[in-house]
Amino acid sequence: MKQQYWINARDKLGLLSALMHNLASDKSQIIFEGDLTGFDFTEIGKYEIAGEYKCDLNTDVTSLLLSVNNIKYILNKIQPAGKFVHKIRHIQIRKNDEIQLMVGDNFHNECISVGELVSIEFLSILKDKGIIRKFTSDEEAKEKYSRQNP
Repeated sequence: MKQQYWINARDKLGLLSALMHNLASDKSQIIFEGDLTGFDFTEIGKYEIAGEYKCDLNTDVTSLLLSVNNIKYILNKIQPAGKFVHKIRHIQIRKNDEIQLMVGDNFHNECISVGELVSIEFLSILKDKGIIRKFTSDEEAKEKYSRQNP
């Protein structure tokens, strides 16, 4: 994945929902990894993971088709758990076999990035709505990291 922007999320579920809507297509998939007990996605059915995917040991992984018709169903399945951020450790959204969203370590602020299909205009709207605190280009993030870790 070529990270385009790094995201500092204020509303984690709002961010996920917005990006699901933005990236949904018949060539998109969403991958959840973590403790997926209690999340029943059987009505959609599992979807083959496009490309390589490495996961932590002792975690569950499921991939679902991320079509416009499936968004509401998926969100309804993860919202009632209330603790989806703690149970689902990692999330990816892929479109056309390219990763466009990576969420790691339970939405840790340094572990959320988006790919090139997510525009700066879209991120600016999310910031104006208060869904994200800020977003940083990959170049800015690398520069900041190198200054902090000489």
